[in-house]
Amino acid sequence: MKLDVNKIKKSLFIGTLVFQLILFFCFVYGDVFITTNHGMNFWDCLFSGNIRNFYSYNLNSELVAGVYRGNYSAYYDFMIYIIFALWDLPLWIIKKVFKIEFILNTFWGSVWAKSIILLFLILTLCIMIKIVNIIQKDKHIKIRSIYLFLTSVFVTAYICILGQYDIIPIFFILAGVYFFLKNKFRLFVLFFALAIPIKAFALFAFVVLLLYKEKNILKDILWIICGLLPMALTRWLVPIEGSSNINILYELLFQNKIDLTYGGVPIFVIVFVVLCLFCYLKKPSEDEQLASREIIYLCFLAFAVFLTTCSTLPYWFLYMVPFLYIIIAGNKNYYTINMLLETCMAFFVVLGQVFTFYWCFSGDIVGNMFLSLVLKRGNEVNLSAPMMLEKLLGAETYQKFFPLVVPICMAIFIAAVIVFSYLNSPWKREKVNTWNDSKVNKMIYGLRILLGYGICMIPLVCYLL
Repeated sequence: MKLDVNKIKKSLFIGTLVFQLILFFCFVYGDVFITTNHGMNFWDCLFSGNIRNFYSYNLNSELVAGVYRGNYSAYYDFMIYIIFALWDLPLWIIKKVFKIEFILNTFWGSVWAKSIILLFLILTLCIMIKIVNIIQKDKHIKIRSIYLFLTSVFVTAYICILGQYDIIPIFFILAGVYFFLKNKFRLFVLFFALAIPIKAFALFAFVVLLLYKEKNILKDILWIICGLLPMALTRWLVPIEGSSNINILYELLFQNKIDLTYGGVPIFVIVFVVLCLFCYLKKPSEDEQLASREIIYLCFLAFAVFLTTCSTLPYWFLYMVPFLYIIIAGNKNYYTINMLLETCMAFFVVLGQVFTFYWCFSGDIVGNMFLSLVLKRGNEVNLSAPMMLEKLLGAETYQKFFPLVVPICMAIFIAAVIVFSYLNSPWKREKVNTWNDSKVNKMIYGLRILLGYGICMIPLVCYLL
């Protein structure tokens, strides 16, 4: 009996995605509960005529969802809470009609709360496909690249496990980039103006693309002001009380410094200014497809500079991820080496985060989701990866080698980003000896999926022990 290779490939493709979907409903990080609670509070504030005091209202709003209990302040800009509120309206109605005080302490409440991420992942995937269609005509490469994105360690860790909302502004960023590629400038500005107040990281790509296209500095400044208007408007209408995510971003941008003439200079500022100057001085290519590759590459660099020079939270790495896979799709000559570099980037950065932000990958994130219904928790102690490693190695060995783990992981990540950036530069003319081997590709496909699922096992083991 002859095996149908195409059917086997299709079955593996569908099977992997179904398993990813199952994983999605097995874990939930506390941010999902906190922001969903804020989304429901939006309607309380609106119907009580107290919307301007939304942030102070949340300071006194109690959350009970698994191990997450207490009062959690809202510190994002108001735009994202409007999106949360629209999605959380059914939960708010059920809560009011059936008098369920702590609806997020139920399995179905938790599933609905996290599902908004699935919606925006699908929307992001749709806009990614539109962008890939512009820069790559090879159907097989396009399908493989999208498959790489969906099965990456990045998506497994940040979407399936942590369930982070950064996928929401990423959709708006990619939509803006798509319209930029289509020369629809006003739509480009509109979508970035929506993305910036959701998460200000969008500003990095926005500034870079403006300088690449528009060489009149005064016009650039005016367009940047237009991009910032929605944020300014929402902050005026609904003032933020206490610390905001912008304050946290400021601290992180200027944290890592290098000693120069007059003291410490932020590394991010140096590198990002160089990138901006390059974009301003560089004339866009007249070749449409090459120009499209340049645009995607510059967006990748904008976020890569931020992620390699600043202290960041784990899920912020998601901003670089779509551009990484679009670049892989657009450069089939380096497909194998790009997959290897992508695997190194994803695995080592997430591994470093497992030990740095250990609470994000602890047993607590299993609570209230599918696994908590079928598996009993081992004990009440919130185990984490560092605690398990210390038990495995012994205290003395652990204290000796553990301080080296995270720096080595991040060094490998940064090295992989640098090599990837060099190999995939659209301005690189010389050819580099490399290989594109289908057998090696299959091995890497399997390896990267196993690594992603291995990361998933960490919180599960912490939950069971």
